[in-house]
Order: sequence, then C-alpha cells, then structure tokens
Amino acid sequence: MFKTETPPDIDEYSVDEVYKLIQDPEGSNLPKPIKRLKIIQILFEILGYDLSPDLALALASEPNAQLIIATAGGGKTTGSQIKVVLEKLWRQSKRGGKLSGDKVLSLVYNRHNVAQMKEKHAAIVSRIALSGIKGFDVDPNINAATMHSFCDQIRTMFVAKIGMLNYKLLDNNEAIKLMDTVKVSILNKFSIRGSNARAEDLITLYNYYRESMIPVEKIDGSDQSVDVPLDTEVIIEIFKLYNTMKKMKKKYDFSDMLNSVYEFLKNNPDDLRQVQKYFDYIVADEVQDFTPIMMSLLQLFVSDGTPLLCIGDEDQGIYNFRGADIYNTLDFESKFNNGKVYSLSQNRRCAANILELAKKVISENDLRFDKKLLGIRPGGLVQYVPYNTVAGENIQVLDQLKRMSTDELYETIVCYREKNSSIMLAELLESEGVPFNVLSGFTPFSHPLFRDVVAVMDALESPLDRKCMLNLYKVLPITREQMQYASGYNPKTKKFDDAEQMPFWRLDYGSAYNRTGFGDCMELLKTVSMGIGKIPMKNYFNTLFSMICKYHWNFIRKSRENLEVYDNYVESKVKTIFDVDYLYKEVYNRFSQRKDICRRNQEGRVGVTLSTFHSLKGLEYKNVIITDMDDSIFPKFSMLDNRDYTEMQKKALKECETRLYYVAVTRAKDNLYIYYNQDNPSRYVALYKDNSKDNNSVDTNSMNLFKESPADYDDDGFEDFEDFEDFEDLEDPSEEKNPTSSVTSDMNNLTGTDLSNTSQVGQSSFLANLLKKI
Repeated sequence: MFKTETPPDIDEYSVDEVYKLIQDPEGSNLPKPIKRLKIIQILFEILGYDLSPDLALALASEPNAQLIIATAGGGKTTGSQIKVVLEKLWRQSKRGGKLSGDKVLSLVYNRHNVAQMKEKHAAIVSRIALSGIKGFDVDPNINAATMHSFCDQIRTMFVAKIGMLNYKLLDNNEAIKLMDTVKVSILNKFSIRGSNARAEDLITLYNYYRESMIPVEKIDGSDQSVDVPLDTEVIIEIFKLYNTMKKMKKKYDFSDMLNSVYEFLKNNPDDLRQVQKYFDYIVADEVQDFTPIMMSLLQLFVSDGTPLLCIGDEDQGIYNFRGADIYNTLDFESKFNNGKVYSLSQNRRCAANILELAKKVISENDLRFDKKLLGIRPGGLVQYVPYNTVAGENIQVLDQLKRMSTDELYETIVCYREKNSSIMLAELLESEGVPFNVLSGFTPFSHPLFRDVVAVMDALESPLDRKCMLNLYKVLPITREQMQYASGYNPKTKKFDDAEQMPFWRLDYGSAYNRTGFGDCMELLKTVSMGIGKIPMKNYFNTLFSMICKYHWNFIRKSRENLEVYDNYVESKVKTIFDVDYLYKEVYNRFSQRKDICRRNQEGRVGVTLSTFHSLKGLEYKNVIITDMDDSIFPKFSMLDNRDYTEMQKKALKECETRLYYVAVTRAKDNLYIYYNQDNPSRYVALYKDNSKDNNSVDTNSMNLFKESPADYDDDGFEDFEDFEDFEDLEDPSEEKNPTSSVTSDMNNLTGTDLSNTSQVGQSSFLANLLKKI
C-alpha cells in the first residue's frame, strides 16, 4: 500500500497539536501554521461543523501541490471549499493583494457538479459573513468548470493558432456512423470478411488510446483492444482514416480537443503563460477519474508554481474503461513539485454496519493508500435477499418498493451492474404505477418492440403515408430494401419519387407476390387498415403480432444475447397493452398518456431512482438496493481470467471491479439491501454474507419476506398485471453549536484574554484581529 503525510496515529493528536506536524516550504509568506490552525478552528465553530485532527492537518498544511484523499462520504466537497475560503484569507495574489474568487479555478469532473461547487462555496462564505466578523471581506465567487469546458475556452481563445477554425463538435451518433463507414472501407482494403468488430467498440478504443496518450502502435497492449477482434495494423489504418475524415468534415471530438490544447500549450510557452495569468489557485476535484491527458494538462497549468489542491479517492476510481489512471493519485508526489498527500478517514455518510462491509470489500485491493475508514454513525441495516430467477428478483424488488411511502421512495435507489438489468424493472414499476426515474438505464417503452408495434400500426392507420409504410417490411415476407423500392424511396438521397400516392396494398411489390404467404399477409393488412377505425384490436392483434415476430422480431432477438428473460416480459406487456377490446385510436391515446407520465417523472426525478453502479458516483441515499449479485454478472473475474490480458492487467481490472462494488455499497446511509442469486452468488456475497450477521445485518433466507406462489404468475413466470454530485457535507447539526469550546483555552494563551464566556461575536473579533495581522 501507499503512504500519506497523515500519521497512522493522527487520532491520538488533539486538534490543537496538529500544527506541530506542519512544515511550510522554504520562502513561504503565509501565516504561521499555529495561526492558520486557530483561524480554521474558529471558522468551524461558526459553521457548526466538527473538526477532526486529520481534517485540521489537511486544511492547515500548505505544500505547493496538495492531494487530499477523502473516503466515500468524507465531506470532501465542503472540505475543499472551506480550504478555498482559507486560501482567500491568507494567500496573496500573484499581482499583490488578497486572493479573489475570480482567480480561483475549480475543475470538476462532471458538468452537473459545476453549479453545485459554486453554490457550496457561496453558501459557506455567506454563513461566515453573517457571523459579523470584522475584516472578513472574502468574496463568494469561484470559477468552476469541467476540464473539457475549460479547455474549450482555451481552444476558442487560440482557435486559429491551434488550427481548429470553423470546426464543430462531433456528436456521438455522427461519430458512430463515421466510424462504421471508415471500418467498412478499411476492412475491404484488407479483404476482411465477416468481422464482428463494432463501430462503438472502435470509438471506445480510439478515445481510450487518445486520452491515455499511448502510441497507436502499442494499442494492442491495452485491455480495451481485447474487445476489438482486429489486428493492430488494421486498427491503426482505421484510426488514421477516421482522423482524416474528421478533418475533412471539420469535426472534432473531446479527446481531439484535449490533445490539441495540450500540444499547443506545451509547444507555445508564451501562450501558456497567458493562460496561467488568469488564475492564482487551482482546485481539481475527483482526480482519480482524470485520464493521463487531463492530468498532463493540469501539470501544464501549474508549471509556473501556481498552488494546486487536488481532491480524490483512489478507492473510487471506477472509470478505467475511459482511460482514467489510478496512478494519478498513487504517484501524485512524483507528478508535482513539492507534492504532498493527506488522507481523511471519517465517513460521515454510512451507518456502522454498512461501513464495516465497505471496509472489508475495499481491503481486498493493493493499489490504494494505507488509510483508515472510520464512521461516526452507529447502526445500519445490511440485508441479503436471495432470488432464484431474474423475474423473481424483479418482482421482489417491486414488492419492496410498493411497501414504501412516497417520501421513502425519494430516499431510495436501485442499482445494477449492467444497463440491461433495468429493462424489466422499469416496465414492472410503470405497470404498477410506482413513481420512479432512471438515472442510467432503460426507461419504460424504450424497448424496440414497442417502437416496432406502433410503427406498424401507424402504417395501417395511414395507408397513404409513404414514410409510415416503410415499416411494413416488419410484417411481410420481404426485405427492407424491397419495401423501400415498392414505395419509391431512395435511401441514398433519402427522398421519395414523385409517383402518384396510393395505399400500400396497391404498390408494385414485383417478385414478392410469388413468395409463400405474401398474399395472405397483404390481405390481412388491407382488411385491418380499412377497418382500423371500427374493429377492436382484440380481433386482429394476436395475428398481427405473430407476423411481426415471424418476419422481424425473431431475427432481432437472436442478436440480443442474454436478454431472453427481458424480451419475454416485454412481449407479454405488449400483448397486455395492445391485445384489448378497444379501437387503435383509444389504445394509442392511453399508451401515450402512460408514456407522458413516465416522461414527466423522468424530467422531475420523481420517486425511486434506478441507476448503474458507474452512475452512482457522488450520490447518497437512505436506502440502497443492489441487484443482480450473480457471479456471472458481477464481478466478471472468470471472464477476465479467460481473456488475453497480462497478469498485471487482470489484477488492475479486478481491483476496479472491487472499487465499483465499494462505490455502490457506500452510497447507503441507513439501509443496504443486496439481492443475490441463491444458486450462483457473487463472490462479494459469498465472502461477506455470513460474516455480516455479526453486524446486525439480516439474512432473508430465514425470514421469508417475499413469497412467490405459482398461482400468481402465468406460464412464462411473469405476474399477469392488468394493466446529485453529492453534497458530501461535514456534520451540520440542525441546532447551532455553542461557539465556546475547548479551543478557547489555547486562544486565551495566545491572546492573553479570557474567552471562556465570550460570545460568537467575541470569537469573531479574535479572528478579525488575526486577519489584520496576515
């Protein structure tokens, strides 16, 4: 394990003694450590926060480059912004005078954290200002931005010099289409046939190599390249042509932008200095998620000696698939001049039993700092819930959520390793009217089968609409291309010919008429179309759905590996919605209303939240439900062992899986529910379930909370239904703390004044006097 500047026995120190551990760099013009510590203590009294010795050490220490490692739920957001307030109090600007907020650059990882960081800083400054401290003239501002948006500002500033004049950002869909075109061209060049290399995987690999700053010739040494079944020379040619095509179209992606800005600043020192003059202090949040190109840019920004504060937690580094490098934190001291690492041990979020599980999980890893995880909240429930089938698991989760109050639902999140795990649960929740939103996963009615059914029905309802009738190949024994030809559609120009409009049954389908079943299918479609405003759907939908399955959907299903249980359920729900004794217009209106409710719930983040593990970063909930703890799903250690990885890569990938589970567990404040496959439990369940009983956790094997009766389900095993980046705050009690505490004794010695009976205003005066001396 890796060491930090925080002593292992830091808890044996009193806060008043921490200054003895601080040694300022030579030539420092900052106040003495003992004075800085006193200011910190008073600010914490005013804010009503607890000040632990490890936090006091981190805040009072002033190396030129500092990394504070904060555990999950350790209050890093609030702690980092208090640190910036302190810097404004005692640090001088490069141009003289106090450090102002407009010269503080706060780099955050996610876009939605930008506003939060600004608001958090302003709130802290406001609370201190309201205490009435004389001389406290700190402004409430900081410049918060993501690394990408900040670099885009630099790109705009030097757009001509960088060579990106009139370039536009390439969105994800454009990138996939372009990569697919490039892939086909290069595969033809190398006479490669039948390759299953996907454009999406090639883009992931491309971004990985660009953000990782590895030579393209060494791409075969990366774990991402294993997912692309092509030789290195073929991949190199694909990437070269992809770059050429982007330049021809004057397009760029985010990895292009970062690399272009980095190369420009590195090779143009005068322009780099111009950028550096805009900030006097830099904060970088979530640095464990920075890719090598992002960390290299950060090193450039502070190469003139600008003070740097980094915040992170190597135990939460889960974005290795994007190129994030765990060594951004582990090798921090070697990356920055006078770089020092400090650790915070207190977890203020998780109750004791939940934290105990988290400690056991993360202790498996070696690539981490040697730090403690200490809790301040007692109790907590860790409950293991077994299931036999995926359908049974989802119904159990549904039953648990249905028993919750509306307020409780807002305090609950259901999470899973793969997005596909949300398919059935989202549809079940919608059917039962349980309010929910999807942070990461599939929303209700997003399954392609719903789209196909509606598209076919729309074509039957509007038989003259040539755009709609293009979908009729899904219910006819013809190809998509034959349907396009019959309707007069040119896929290259994306236009229809000027032929006379006619209903789809009068089109010329050529040789398709000779195909078995074509005439019968067309006659049925014509009959349904002509009577769609009079005939209830129950009279024909079952036959129509069989045609969709036979000519279209069954072929799609074959390409959806391991999704059979979800597709089966969606098929049953489609029948429930459409195979009813109502006209299509009435059915569609009801269907649209249900979709609209889901849309409003999604926009308003209503009810329980559904999310993948990867999207949990920065979140916390009273109740966390972890699903699909099946060893074939998570963690995929056996899959990693069978891939062509080096032993070092396998170890790194396995540790990343463990960190992912640690992140999921540490989102829970009070209650953690873990649903596991009884026949094939995840290794994390197999290792820790039995031991968890010592921590007041509950094993539902003996509780029988959920009863599954065969009579409740149809033959398919499904019930027949009728139809923020987190504010990881320091402790903030509801009542204002008494500002006179143990710190007053040292203040007495320092000032020669008896402060034992002073009010908050008295301590404010003391701070004001200190500020005057800085």
